[in-house]
Amino acid sequence: MGRVHYAQAEAIPEGKPVMMGMFFVAKQPIVILFDSGASHTFINIGFFMKYQLPIEALEGSFCIQSPGGQIYTKDVVEHVPIDLVGFTYPIDLIILKGQDIDVILGMN
Repeated sequence: MGRVHYAQAEAIPEGKPVMMGMFFVAKQPIVILFDSGASHTFINIGFFMKYQLPIEALEGSFCIQSPGGQIYTKDVVEHVPIDLVGFTYPIDLIILKGQDIDVILGMN
């Protein structure tokens, strides 16, 4: 089972030591939340649909524990280039519904 602590930007308590900022994903400027407690890296379904990134459906599904309850998904976008301060990393992103933050970068 995976986990994510914050799927909504307004749910992050004021003063909480989290880092969020604007970075480039697939050459698009987006908001990334760095969540050291998240088990995986997640992408907002709206961002995925807007930029029509190639999807890979896995045979099994992920069960993600979020503040709003359990979310099941088996959709992944593989090898998406994320640019962090001049360095580009190919990252696999799990698509989550109900997430308003573009990308949640976890510890996977």
